[in-house]
Amino acid sequence: MDILRKVEPTKRRYGVLQVSELREAEYVVIRRMQQNVFNGEWKVLSAGGTVARSSPLRWFHPRLSQDRLIRVGGRLEHSSEREGTKHPIVLPAKHPFTKRLLEHYYHKLLHAGPQLLLGAIRLQYWPLGGRSVAREVVHQCIRCFRVKPKTVEQFMGELPAARVTVSRPFSNTGVDYFGPVYVRLTPRRAAVKAYVAIFICMCTKAVHLELVTDLSTERFIQALRRFIGRRGRVTDIYSDNGTNFVGARNQIKQLFVLLKSREHHETVARECTKDEIQWHFNPPSAPHFGGLWEAAVRSAKFHLLRVLGEQVLTFEDMNTLLVQVEACLNSRPLTAMSDDPNDLEPLTPGHFLIGASLHQLPDRDFSSVPINRLSQIQVAQKICRSYGKDGDESTCRNYKAERSVGVQQSQYQ
Repeated sequence: MDILRKVEPTKRRYGVLQVSELREAEYVVIRRMQQNVFNGEWKVLSAGGTVARSSPLRWFHPRLSQDRLIRVGGRLEHSSEREGTKHPIVLPAKHPFTKRLLEHYYHKLLHAGPQLLLGAIRLQYWPLGGRSVAREVVHQCIRCFRVKPKTVEQFMGELPAARVTVSRPFSNTGVDYFGPVYVRLTPRRAAVKAYVAIFICMCTKAVHLELVTDLSTERFIQALRRFIGRRGRVTDIYSDNGTNFVGARNQIKQLFVLLKSREHHETVARECTKDEIQWHFNPPSAPHFGGLWEAAVRSAKFHLLRVLGEQVLTFEDMNTLLVQVEACLNSRPLTAMSDDPNDLEPLTPGHFLIGASLHQLPDRDFSSVPINRLSQIQVAQKICRSYGKDGDESTCRNYKAERSVGVQQSQYQ
């Protein structure tokens, strides 16, 4: 502004603008904008007064700074921070200058998200309703829309009866393979291919993993027997049809041949008939019918790829790792998690298997304690745990007797 106004011969009219000159020009634009939008507040603050209770600035305790700008108030006047950090400049929400300023920062931050954009802008400015303005700037970016377009989502059909019927865990089970994974049968032997058979409960989403050495019918039946021996008898088993693997038969040709083999189907059918198991195949070329076990395969691979990487384990080590991955999958929350500490813990598949999450310590059994003493035992447990002692039943009795005569809790240290 001063360069355009002054006409002295010694005044420069070329060269790069200085930081102070750019800042002064910016403050002139913001000052004019605030005088137009916050005209009443500007006059009151210029006279040394306070804004009215009906003003949108009343919550920010505004103040007029030395550069004649309305800034956010506060108690950081004696702080060593920058003026913009202590008292950001107030910007109106729906003014074109505010949107242009956020667009400038948006491109300066390389197409940042709404949270990052708003956090960076608030280091110097305080736009009213800044969260909605930041979302508007981000959502109106054509380049970001083209890079990440929204795909058309198909409306899914009704869930099958096995998914919505209450039953014992693994009573209705889905089965699938994934792999190959490479294992060493002995520490000094070369690595060989192995596969993982995944069994998932159709009702509770509990997962069971079995490591198999090859894709033969005999190995699958052995894995099925181990699964039934540890999880109980199964009534119905669901799996993909072999034609689902037609497109990937070059990579998993053995699995494709196995599932398409009539001999494999007959052998598995005879084995299932002995245990009164009914086998259900999904329709051909319909992998979306097995979305439940496909999601479980993705979750299991998520942990395996991040833990293993390119490392090759022995058969026992891989089996141990699969059991740990199984425990992680059976401890994932099935219900929404609350921020309130007084709410119940989220439900997991482990609650249907052992009554609690697989990563939770077991609770003490108070079934033999009379009901009228339960509250005092809980208090004693809390005190003993705070001092690092074991809160058994004898400690609880001592606490009850000493509490009746007024013994202080400090004696438990």
